[in-house]
Amino acid sequence: MEKEKQRSEVVAIPAARAKGPQLSFHFDMRPAPATTGYYVRSSQEAKDWIGPQVENQGRECFVVVYLNPKNEVIKHEVSSVGTADSSAVYPREILRNALLTDATALIFFHNHPSGDPEPSLCDREITKELVFASKLMGLKVLDHIIIGRDGRYFSFADQGLIADYDLLYLSLRSR
Repeated sequence: MEKEKQRSEVVAIPAARAKGPQLSFHFDMRPAPATTGYYVRSSQEAKDWIGPQVENQGRECFVVVYLNPKNEVIKHEVSSVGTADSSAVYPREILRNALLTDATALIFFHNHPSGDPEPSLCDREITKELVFASKLMGLKVLDHIIIGRDGRYFSFADQGLIADYDLLYLSLRSR
């Protein structure tokens, strides 16, 4: 234990040789995040996993899946539960949790209690905001899947919208 502590603590130049205040750093050697052993390979597979958990809810539920670089699920959580036709989504909180879990990629889900998985204008806007904010933080949004009824769903990635938002972000950033 003492040996580990010595390796995780770095002491700055001695005060006699340093100009300015003396600094020391302690690096918290956290263990690697636990993973579930579940890998996401497609929107259909992801929908089959999360869909049954939210499909028949009477209120919109927004779920976030945090993944490592190999698309292995680190964890998933219900970010918010809303009303029959809306759910509050806070990109700041989602990204905070992504950074705390050491995630590198995200998948978003929410259900439409009406049963129609077609995205609303608000769904499209929040997805674009989440893609932009994630890119800024070095995270990749793999998909946003809207769950309807009877196995129907809408995948932003399958429809090319995630790629479109990525390109839009890059074009705006290069201006």
